[in-house]
Amino acid sequence: MARLFSDAPPFRDLGNIVALGVMLALFLSVTLLPALMVLLPVRVKVKDELDNSVMKGLATFVIKE
Repeated sequence: MARLFSDAPPFRDLGNIVALGVMLALFLSVTLLPALMVLLPVRVKVKDELDNSVMKGLATFVIKE
């Protein structure tokens, strides 16, 4: 909005476009995003535990010491 008072017309237009984009992003993040989060299911992927012998050895060493 500070660009609205600029003497150069391109900067004035850029300020208006940016302000409009920020307001649109705020509106969508307050209304559309929570609605989509409620409607769309959350998929949780179960990861297989990786057999990392180096990390297991390090964990055993740390626990013993």
